[in-house]
Amino acid sequence: MDNKVLAILKKLEQYQIYKADLLALVTDTSYEITFFGYFDNKYEQSNALAEQGVISFDALETFYADVAKLVRSLPKYDAGKLNILKVDEGEVSFRKKNRMSDTFKIVRRWESSLGV
Repeated sequence: MDNKVLAILKKLEQYQIYKADLLALVTDTSYEITFFGYFDNKYEQSNALAEQGVISFDALETFYADVAKLVRSLPKYDAGKLNILKVDEGEVSFRKKNRMSDTFKIVRRWESSLGV
C-alpha cells in the first residue's frame, strides 16, 4: 500500500511540488482530499497552489480522483465506513471510522499536527 500511495504523491513533482503531506477521507459516494506540499521552499495547501497557477484546477481534481480511486482499491477499504488515508512526512497510515464522524474535526486535527 505504502509504495502505491507514495507513487501517486510523486506525480506532484512534475509541478515542482515536493514532500507532500496528504489527507484523504473517502467513502463509496464521496471524497474530501487535501495536501500540503513544498513549492518554491514554501509549505502550501493544495487549493492555494491551484489558485497561484502552480497546478491547474483540472489537474488537481484529477489528482484527487486518482487518490480516491486508489483508496477504494485498497484491501483494507471498507465501503460502510469513512476511510482515512494520511501521509505525514512520508509515513502512510490508514484507518476507518464510522461514516458519521465529524470530518471537519479530522481535517483540523491533521492540519494542527502539521503545524499549519
